[in-house]
Amino acid sequence: MVKLDELKLESHETKFTFSDNEPVVIKSLVKNGPHISDIELEFFGEQILLRDFADHSFDGMNGEVTYIPNIWTITNSDSPTFCAIVGISEVVFINFASKSFAPPFKLFRDNYDSGYVSLKAIGTVDGFLLVYESGVALFRHNGEVLWHKRLHWDDIFDRSDDAFLYFSSEHRKEGEEWRMKIADGEVLSGW
Repeated sequence: MVKLDELKLESHETKFTFSDNEPVVIKSLVKNGPHISDIELEFFGEQILLRDFADHSFDGMNGEVTYIPNIWTITNSDSPTFCAIVGISEVVFINFASKSFAPPFKLFRDNYDSGYVSLKAIGTVDGFLLVYESGVALFRHNGEVLWHKRLHWDDIFDRSDDAFLYFSSEHRKEGEEWRMKIADGEVLSGW
């Protein structure tokens, strides 16, 4: 089972150092207008700009900006091997072992989506699941996508075990719950 650790940006520029690896710097470049930010990544001597990648919110009461790319480190042994950065509609991976960056992976999102109602990362034997309101994706611990399935707008993630993800719906009758196999994303009726 891989281990997932969620990280939070503490300011518009946050530096993370993972064991003996070089630091990864994540900068949120806040733009004027809607709550959309560019993200700049600096790692292993490279700079990568992800345009319109993340969300941010401004609290008028205390003048603070909250930066919202969701970040998880994926540990397959003693030290983190990957970092997954989830933006509004894409996921990017930094591979610490090969010192490389995987191209962004597109999530199922509508144009008007500017944040997440629900977003959960779950460690599995082969990698991790990303469960969000529009879909579910299973990634290997190296960032490879094994499968990606769309969810209906009113599907609600309830729980998981070693073999299944369990869902209900706001508008289905009791007993119309369903489950999804973690191994291949196959949907089965009932719990």
